[in-house]
Amino acid sequence: MPNFFTAEVTETLPKAKLQPQPEMRTDVLVIGAGPTGLACAIEAQKLGLKVIVVDKGCLVNSLFHYPAGMLFFTTPELLEIGEIPFTTANQKPTREEALEYYRKVSEHYQLDIRQYEWVKTVMGEDGGFSITATDRAGRVRGPAGYRAGWVSGQLGVGSAGCRGQPGAGGVPGAGPGWRGRAVRPR
Repeated sequence: MPNFFTAEVTETLPKAKLQPQPEMRTDVLVIGAGPTGLACAIEAQKLGLKVIVVDKGCLVNSLFHYPAGMLFFTTPELLEIGEIPFTTANQKPTREEALEYYRKVSEHYQLDIRQYEWVKTVMGEDGGFSITATDRAGRVRGPAGYRAGWVSGQLGVGSAGCRGQPGAGGVPGAGPGWRGRAVRPR
């Protein structure tokens, strides 16, 4: 029986042995799982490319943080992606309808979305890049990390929105012109 008044520690469960995993490879990496990032991922996937989407929050994170019941100023047709109709009983869709729509579109296309992965570095040159990200607990998911989180590929698409963190958000390698357009890595 352990003595609770001393620093004696009793192991009740074996600790998991965490093994480094090989790097992940993809043709296209999309940073940001908002509507623009999802649209880019869908179009790349339609071309037969392997696509991974990473986001520091949940799927369409900025919309998730909008006020409950909020109405969009635009019509549902202008929010559509992936050639899937956005149907609503109202003239203007609500936040909840948009969240469900983008989740269903992502499911339909079986997008590989890595939620709560915060991109910390983007490095590369024409024809190749790599990223390092951290998970929710701040653990580095990279070459020295304990699980696959270091991604390399041919093309990176930055679609980090203006709501959550405008522009590159201080990501090394992204540069000042990174926001709102696909770029070749530096």
